[in-house]
This record gives sequence, structure tokens and C-alpha cells, in this order.
Amino acid sequence: MRKLHRDPPGPSGNDPSTHATADVAKTRSCLRCAEKFESSGFGERICRRCKSSTTWRNGNTGASSRR
Repeated sequence: MRKLHRDPPGPSGNDPSTHATADVAKTRSCLRCAEKFESSGFGERICRRCKSSTTWRNGNTGASSRR
């Protein structure tokens, strides 16, 4: 069985309510359509319009699969 490497807790400890200092709301470019949108934090990189598309909801991100 493999052991998982875990980083020690950062300055915020284990408090899940604490956010990284760079996790701020700001205008970002959607990674799918490149349109500007108001993002609530760095984890939100796909705009609402793209997330509401049938393609996105069906699990197809629109990216080509290169294998």
C-alpha cells in the first residue's frame, strides 16, 4: 500500500473556513470561452454561461482528448 504525502498545515491550521490570501473575488477570463466574468475566487475559472451549457452539464468539457 502506498503512503500518501501530506503537507503540514499552513499558517491557517486546519480551519476550513480560512481562505488563502490570493483567493479573492475578481474579474477573470473563462478557461473555456475566454470571456471576462466575476469570479468568487481562484477556484472558479469557468463562467456561469459555460457551466450552464448542455455540453458542460453532460460532462464534456469541449476539450480534445489527446492520447
